[in-house]
Amino acid sequence: MALTITDPRLIKLIEQRARERGTSVEQTIADALVPTPVETSVAQVSSEDLEREEARQQHIDEIVRDMREHVTDEMRNFDYDAWLYDEHGLPH
Repeated sequence: MALTITDPRLIKLIEQRARERGTSVEQTIADALVPTPVETSVAQVSSEDLEREEARQQHIDEIVRDMREHVTDEMRNFDYDAWLYDEHGLPH
């Protein structure tokens, strides 16, 4: 089977990638088509895992919202570094 690529931009990209990798154009294209281990593992994530992760993220979001309600303006404006060092930059 022959594959003809006529887009000059795509041809330049493939040739550049092949030079960077030190491989042939054919090998560069083949490598691009074979899924990486990360892509494979993402494809194998079950809907149950996704639901569990979504529930976990919602729980984290609830905790963060709750924490934000308890942070006062005084806490936000406090200079935490000021009490760590004196006017000479030395630790207290």
